[in-house]
Amino acid sequence: MKKLVLLSALVLFSSSWSLAQSSSAQPPMGMSEKAAYSIFLGNYKNESYGPAIRFGRWIWKGMPETIEDYSGFSLERNLDRLITAYGKITETTADPSLREAYIDTALIIYDKVFEHFSKDEISYYDWYLSQGRFYQTYSEMVENAQAKAAESYLKAFELNPEKLTKLGNGYYIQSILQGLVSQNKKEKALSIIKKSEPYASTQLQNFYDDIRQRLFDSPEEQIAFLESELKDNPQNEETLRQLLTLYQEQEMFDKAADISQKLYNINPSYENTMALAEMAISNADYDMAVRYLKEAMDKAQNAEQKAQIAIKISDAYMNQEQLQEARRYARMAMDFDSDW
Repeated sequence: MKKLVLLSALVLFSSSWSLAQSSSAQPPMGMSEKAAYSIFLGNYKNESYGPAIRFGRWIWKGMPETIEDYSGFSLERNLDRLITAYGKITETTADPSLREAYIDTALIIYDKVFEHFSKDEISYYDWYLSQGRFYQTYSEMVENAQAKAAESYLKAFELNPEKLTKLGNGYYIQSILQGLVSQNKKEKALSIIKKSEPYASTQLQNFYDDIRQRLFDSPEEQIAFLESELKDNPQNEETLRQLLTLYQEQEMFDKAADISQKLYNINPSYENTMALAEMAISNADYDMAVRYLKEAMDKAQNAEQKAQIAIKISDAYMNQEQLQEARRYARMAMDFDSDW
């Protein structure tokens, strides 16, 4: 440790020497690679990032795969450490131009990583993710940082769509789409949504709905797009539900009824059964409404849902002037919920 402190002090004392060494791909002061690396690593672990950079910059300049007499050296791992060091040192550096230089150097290291290593040697997915996070962490010092971060995340997405879509509760896929929307890259954004949708959570699906609304100039344009998507995958429930909502909003009731029936045929869930029941009620088809309401009651998950359904059945019977059945289901609703 004393040797480490003395060597670090020597470097800090001589700024002109430090500048002279900045372009060298060799360890400083004529040291062996093993000795310089040892000092770099010690300073890095102690979070002394200035000395760490001074004794480690030769690593990213020379890109050595191995160090003589040091079996545990990993070039990839230490390039990652150097990027961290260059980023962290900006947090204690007052000079804006020097801070910018540190960030630029870190970004150069990212470029060197992708130039030096093949996809078989390192995980490009992890490195693109790291690069995107770096852009966002130091966004104040990088021009168009958010757009550049989105580009890095997009490259990671293309390598593993499922993993990135699920990562961070959808944060990274949202960053990608927001970047594409800001650049008005409609087709690319829609392509990303289509590719990631099978892995998206309900919350992320809602975000996709918002993005689509921002991308399309009119409901008609959005309907046309979803209808074309449905041709490729007619069993896609999410696409069908989006179309159902749009058809209802645009008062295209015949098409809405057709979609509701398709959803029920694909998945006769409580929600899809209730949708058919509501459609029948709106069309005053009370026989059909009662049929689907009774089916939905069997699928209801709690007493509140059953009480609501019982009242709807009662109303349907009243509209058919079947008063005895109407009273029976009204009493049933009270049994399910005594506050009624």
